[in-house]
Amino acid sequence: SSKADFYVTLSDIFFAGGKSSQSKRSLDKSLLLDPANKEALLRMGELYLYVKDNKKSIEYLDKVLKIDVNTPKAYFIKGMDFKEMGDTAKAISSFQTTIEQDVEYYNAYVQLGLIYAARRNPLALKYYENALKLDPKSVEVMYNTAMYLQENNELNKAIELYTKILSIEPQNKYANYNLGYIHY
Repeated sequence: SSKADFYVTLSDIFFAGGKSSQSKRSLDKSLLLDPANKEALLRMGELYLYVKDNKKSIEYLDKVLKIDVNTPKAYFIKGMDFKEMGDTAKAISSFQTTIEQDVEYYNAYVQLGLIYAARRNPLALKYYENALKLDPKSVEVMYNTAMYLQENNELNKAIELYTKILSIEPQNKYANYNLGYIHY
């Protein structure tokens, strides 16, 4: 299995270099040596998400979950697959399962916040709040929260957050623009 792990590492190097076909070949070699290699299956799911073959990605992630049902990253990637496929109900379920497996999975909170914000559902604020507990200086989450507040006519709270963003990143063009828009 150590040879199989070598090919997983090699695949990571190719993937980081933007060479997805070479990354896939390395993962194929790894899975030939060890068909139940959880990391290789997980990376294969991630790779297929990257190349936008969501159904194939989900197939690999389901194999991961048969090996270890407590793999938060597999649920997260499945959530991204479902989101890209437009199935937000399954995406929400997958992201929530991610959080059940790992309560500190920052990106799952962000994704849930984005989905609920698009629906103008106030649950978005709770998910953003949880993400900010994990990364209190996340400009991304502060901005998403401020946008939700702005779109739901809570302008004073939005202004506070845009101002906080500018205290962290004074040149943030989006926060500056939205502050100007609100004041206009």
